[in-house]
Amino acid sequence: MTNINAHSADASALGFLYQAQYALLRLWNETSFEAVVYLETLDDVVLEVNGQTILEQLKHSLSTKPDAITLASVNLWKTLKAWIDVLPDLDLSKTSLHLVTVADISQTSPLKVLLDETESREELLSALQDEAQRVMQERADAEAKGIKPLPHANRATGCGAFLKLSGGLQTEILSKV
Repeated sequence: MTNINAHSADASALGFLYQAQYALLRLWNETSFEAVVYLETLDDVVLEVNGQTILEQLKHSLSTKPDAITLASVNLWKTLKAWIDVLPDLDLSKTSLHLVTVADISQTSPLKVLLDETESREELLSALQDEAQRVMQERADAEAKGIKPLPHANRATGCGAFLKLSGGLQTEILSKV
């Protein structure tokens, strides 16, 4: 089918189907009979097993080659915002945060450290803070000049929420990713 209806829900429907299949696969692969999986509660997929909670933010794409994840990626900042929003409902000491995507992480991105749990996240923390501050400053500058619409509308809430967290909480969240 070459013509796509502007009102088509194909992408959304496939995204929900992907979530359900992913959740079932996660549950199937668990060795504990006590494992429980939830959809669309604290995150897209939540797995509770052995006293641990794993929040998984799924980013599916219909693109054959989705853009690589970078510090400027909308999906990154939406994911951080989703996790920040549920912090009051979490015990971070017993939580893991997963961004599951079909896209690669840019080879030059400081986000690459997230692929190894033993890697230091200090440089990443600094880079995220810098990016969030840049986004918020560009919005403030545009607003002062009367420019509409303001830039970075799709990342601003995530950037603002991240900057409002204490440095210690920012560090703790990154240690759980």
